[in-house]
Amino acid sequence: MPANLTPQYLEAERNFRQAKTTLEKIACLEDMLAVIPRHKGTEHLQADLDDGSRNFQELQSRYGARLPVIAISALGIGLDELKKQIFQVLDVIRVYTKEPGGKPDMAEPILLERGSTLEMAAASIHKSFAMRMKYPRIWGSGKFDGVAVKRDHVLQDGDIIELHL
Repeated sequence: MPANLTPQYLEAERNFRQAKTTLEKIACLEDMLAVIPRHKGTEHLQADLDDGSRNFQELQSRYGARLPVIAISALGIGLDELKKQIFQVLDVIRVYTKEPGGKPDMAEPILLERGSTLEMAAASIHKSFAMRMKYPRIWGSGKFDGVAVKRDHVLQDGDIIELHL
């Protein structure tokens, strides 16, 4: 870390790391640039930030009500927010599977439309599973973990299902 950074800059940097929204991050970057020691690169950074902030606000005002507008930096800032927003716009849920007596496979979820049932999840694994399924068990959205539920049970994001064929 350079020795000439002021306590105000370090405070602004700490605020940036704690900022949750893109607008908060932009405001923190502006604060950081306002107190950073001047050299020939800071003017370019300030100009780029001003342009990016104007573009972001224009997109937000034009599309914000219909689509989420998320600013992403070359450093990867904002990627987590982008992933969450894409997931919400697609309106899908993640359902995990487990074999009877085994542990859930949390690495590869089944992606289903919101409102999908256990029968739909079974058919997405293999079309014969929906017909051959004797009883499914669920962990997550049921009242009790591991309880047997009906085929028409509506799944929630993050549910774990166990299909007994």
